[in-house]
Amino acid sequence: NTGTRTDLALRYTATPSDALSWYVYGQGSVDRTGGLARNERFGLGGTAKLNDSWTLTGEVSEGTGGTGARALLSHSNQGNGNSTYFGYTLDPDRTLAGATLNGRDRGQFVMGGTRHISDATTVWAENTRDLFGRHKAQSSAFGVDYSATEFSDWSVALEVGEISDPDSDDFDRQALTLGYAYSDDANRAARARLELRRERGMDGTNSRDADTLAFTGDYNAQFSEDARFIGTLDAVYTDRKDPDLEDARYAELSLGYAYRPVEHDRLNVLARYRYIYDEYGQVTDSTDVRGPKQHSHILSVDAEYQLNDTWSIGGKIGYRWSETADAGTDNFSQNNALLLVANARWHVVHNWDALIEIRALNAQKAGTTDYGALIAGYRHINNNVKLGLGYNFGRFSDDLADITQDDKGAFINIIAKF
Repeated sequence: NTGTRTDLALRYTATPSDALSWYVYGQGSVDRTGGLARNERFGLGGTAKLNDSWTLTGEVSEGTGGTGARALLSHSNQGNGNSTYFGYTLDPDRTLAGATLNGRDRGQFVMGGTRHISDATTVWAENTRDLFGRHKAQSSAFGVDYSATEFSDWSVALEVGEISDPDSDDFDRQALTLGYAYSDDANRAARARLELRRERGMDGTNSRDADTLAFTGDYNAQFSEDARFIGTLDAVYTDRKDPDLEDARYAELSLGYAYRPVEHDRLNVLARYRYIYDEYGQVTDSTDVRGPKQHSHILSVDAEYQLNDTWSIGGKIGYRWSETADAGTDNFSQNNALLLVANARWHVVHNWDALIEIRALNAQKAGTTDYGALIAGYRHINNNVKLGLGYNFGRFSDDLADITQDDKGAFINIIAKF
């Protein structure tokens, strides 16, 4: 899957009434090099509101990858908020991690619903039947959402599944998840989710048994109209029963302070501290190749200042105290680095921006300094979101946690602000 490809798509949408909307579309590859396959596809779809409670959405298409389809029939009770749905998806381009399509992909069926037991308690359930060639899977998920107070919510979910692998042995997967969310009138909010996952089965003569504990959480508080604190924590630990397979241990802590004075909102500043503990190795260039492991402390300050209605200037300074090692080894060595970034943004016309940026990365142990440049164009979708397309001429990114230096090339960037 190497090479370049340019696709062109056109879609027409009609809404003849409040209860009906339909569309047709077509797309094709107008230029292609290398080993990338063509991407022709045409199809039609729509949404029909059958009555006050029932809604049907669907699409069918045909193209170079084969037939595609999706349908969803949903029922919603406006009186009590209960809902039920049944759906089907056939994605001609779909792949499953670690599984090669052997046979014919017959799509995925899903059925579920929610029921409001009381003003504070909601229960939900979902059943999925996946027919990905010979790798068939069936799973059931159940959950309860409970609003303990006006400001807090608890949730618990259970997922039970079985994966059928004709090329090896079947294995089972169960997962239990506990979630909590809090938000009050003092502009403070917190969310946390803890999951315990258990897999049991064999891969030929090797054990597939593994236990995984995962946690994600975030907290933010607005101190004033000018300042806000943001904190996140993500962690995962996988204990594999096969001694020939490595356990996965990863954690990332991020603490940030954002400052934007209301009386002088031309200035935006974000100071952040991050700690990265990666004992598995980051992904290299979207492949299965494992990059270096790391234990890193990272400090950074980003700032942007709007000179006038047309021009803004900005910059970043960051420092990484770290030790890194090749994946599969424990030979950690110092890998401290200093990052300097300077940029200028030009507000070309209404809703359009252009960005030029220069970067320098000093690797202290190696005694080398790499330089890079970046250009991009941005389109403002609304007051809070803008979409950018650009090209990075350097090997490295402005993320000091990224050790692999495989970032040269085109990119898409979405920026949200609040």
